[in-house]
Amino acid sequence: MAINNLISVAIAICLVSITTIQGNNGSGRRGAKDHIHIEIDPQDDKSIKEANEDVEHIEDHYDGKVKLDYKSMTTEERLWHFFTQHDFNNDEYLDGLELYHAWGERVSLPNDAHGLDHNSEKYKNSVEKAYERLTAGIDRILSKYDINKDGYLEYVEYLQMGSRGMR
Repeated sequence: MAINNLISVAIAICLVSITTIQGNNGSGRRGAKDHIHIEIDPQDDKSIKEANEDVEHIEDHYDGKVKLDYKSMTTEERLWHFFTQHDFNNDEYLDGLELYHAWGERVSLPNDAHGLDHNSEKYKNSVEKAYERLTAGIDRILSKYDINKDGYLEYVEYLQMGSRGMR
């Protein structure tokens, strides 16, 4: 399963533009507000848990079309919104590609990449390393929380990961 997920994520790397990192506000989405999202360390469960509950990220995905009191939501409500917003094909599962998109928006670059020309080899290598780290993190999450080993996170598995499993 991990190899299939790795292949899916490798394909995503080809599809995701470096402009996600180069964008003005780092979100890579039109209409997103200028603020800093929680940066994610895909090897750190606590970092992923915080990113999954990032109220501003959830709010951005609704692009002002839905008015909710995000700050008073329970952890489970925030996780549900994050899950449904990133389940792009509405199959009620998150696959490696959907996780890659969800967390790839907030991958932090190594310190040596900041301030570099975005066309330089050093910058491109730093970006590649950051996304390789993300890919490894997604494989780790799927192997740890995909209880039935089908290569996807069902909502129940995701909820376990988000609310109890990641401490």
